[in-house]
Amino acid sequence: AMLDPDEVAALGHGAEACVLVGDPSQLPPFSKWRDARRAGYGVSLLERVVAGRAAAPVFRLEDQYRMHPRICAAISDAFYGGALRTPAAVAAARPLDAPLHFVDFRHAETRDGASLSNAFEATAVVAVVKALRDHGGH
Repeated sequence: AMLDPDEVAALGHGAEACVLVGDPSQLPPFSKWRDARRAGYGVSLLERVVAGRAAAPVFRLEDQYRMHPRICAAISDAFYGGALRTPAAVAAARPLDAPLHFVDFRHAETRDGASLSNAFEATAVVAVVKALRDHGGH
C-alpha cells in the first residue's frame, strides 16, 4: 500500500483522473516510518474515499471467486455485512466435505525484532493437523 504523499506525487505528473482499486476492509497502510500513524497515515486514501470523506463514486464487488462458499460466508458475515457471494459455478468447483471450524486463540504473541510469533497457537495447529492425519482427515 502507498501512503498519501506517494499517491499525490504519482498524481502530480499530469494525471487527469485516478482509479483506486482495493479492499478497504483488508490490511491498513504499511510504512517503515515509525511516526506514520501518528502523522495521520494510518488510514488509506481508499478508506477515506469509501467513508465519504472525498467526493467520488465507490463500487464494491460482491462476487468472490477464490474461497470455498462456507469460508466466504463466515468472512462475509464478520467483515462485510453478509454482502459477499460465491457464484454457483465457483461453489461447485470447490467441494469441501469436512466440517469447517474457526478457532480463536487469545494468547499473547512474542516479538523478536520485527517478527511476531505465538507458541501456543503453533502448538495448537500442530495438534489439530496431527489429529486430522491420525483420523484420516475427518
